[in-house]
Amino acid sequence: MNFLLQSSLCLVLFYSLYYFLLRKNTFFDLQRGYLLSVLILSLVIPAIDLDLKVQSDIAVLETVEKFKYLPDLSFNEMQEKAVNPVDIIILLYGSGVAFMFLRMTLGLLKVRRTLKNGVKRNEEGDCLVISNHDFPISSFYKYIFLNPSIEFDREEMDHILIHERKHISSHHFFDLLVVGLYKAFYWFNPVIYLFSYELKKVHEFVCDRTVTRQKQQKNYEKILIKSLFKTSALSMLSSLNSVSIKTRINMMNKAKSPKIKMIGFAMIIPFIAAMLFAFNSVGEDSGIEFTRNKKLTGNVTSEGGKPLPGVEIRVDGTARTVTDLFGQYELEVSAKSKKLEFSFPGFKTFVSSIPGKGTLDVQLEIGTETNPSKTESKLFPSGKLLVEDGTTYLVGEVNDKDGNPLKGVDVIMAKQKLKTTTDSEGKFRLKLSNAEGIVVYGIPDENGVYWDVVARSVNR
Repeated sequence: MNFLLQSSLCLVLFYSLYYFLLRKNTFFDLQRGYLLSVLILSLVIPAIDLDLKVQSDIAVLETVEKFKYLPDLSFNEMQEKAVNPVDIIILLYGSGVAFMFLRMTLGLLKVRRTLKNGVKRNEEGDCLVISNHDFPISSFYKYIFLNPSIEFDREEMDHILIHERKHISSHHFFDLLVVGLYKAFYWFNPVIYLFSYELKKVHEFVCDRTVTRQKQQKNYEKILIKSLFKTSALSMLSSLNSVSIKTRINMMNKAKSPKIKMIGFAMIIPFIAAMLFAFNSVGEDSGIEFTRNKKLTGNVTSEGGKPLPGVEIRVDGTARTVTDLFGQYELEVSAKSKKLEFSFPGFKTFVSSIPGKGTLDVQLEIGTETNPSKTESKLFPSGKLLVEDGTTYLVGEVNDKDGNPLKGVDVIMAKQKLKTTTDSEGKFRLKLSNAEGIVVYGIPDENGVYWDVVARSVNR
């Protein structure tokens, strides 16, 4: 979602540059190149990581921290899950994308139906399609659609064919297809519709220039006015009058822009540099608030290379996630985040700066205060999922190696922040918010440090 917002901001800034500095020029090919290029750049720039963030040295704390949880959290009751506004936004966004794709598909199907039902003929290498009376004079891929309700003589038809041939030879269809895809994914951004209109204007200016270089301009203007009343609602078509006739006639009569004005296109370079700098925060003192999240993944193991499940990972002191059964983790961190902490009972807490790359593997050392007599686990837990009246419970028991029940063993669902303790018979019952995650069994000492820990997947 953050990527979409940054990309949308790029579109707004690039369009602003075009609107105020470039759109009134007669460098039509350059304008077309600019409009298509900045669409691609709007995707590339937010994805670039300059790694400007200064990295601090990796350090290891020599103390053993206990498993910490929020003090005001009730572990024995399942907390009510509030509706996540982000989920609603994603649902609305996805619905908009689906609607736009449906609309595009229906438009393409209408063109296909017209191609199938229309009368086709080849004339001097042109593939002409005589469409129904509701279809405008236009081109699509390699086809030129003609409307039988508007009668043209041979000379007028030559003007039209020159215009539409230029659309086809310049591959304007592919431009409109690219913009159509952007409109589907950026339907919420009004600027993308302005991009579409400006690109169509440039297409028409190019084709009009081609015609007026071969034919008399006054006659061509009369033809445009003659076809004025047939328009198209299909964005994939290069219609003869998809852009205001007045705008096109004014552009045809406009003097050619001096080459010195081409310098305006070079303004894109500082724009790109400014956006790259803005999207890659260099620290809290940079004064830049717009930062980009980074996905971070990795593995956490013991000194022997054994995966450590249930390791708590904190970002700037706030608990964010725990490792899974295989010691793997995945989380998103802000570009402003500074510190990662990996904590596991009986091990030294590992502290690191946020890495420049998206991967950080960690090996935890056993704490200096570890009791050697407790290095071998005496916990033998068993558990299963139980569903009662639509509510999921984790039920089971914890015994020692001889099968004797263990009282006072903490049973922790770290990711869901749920906890219970075994009773005098070693049994436990924990109400879950969902049936996924890692369950950690541990015996705390008088200081609350878990020296004896066993982790299992929730469904084991």
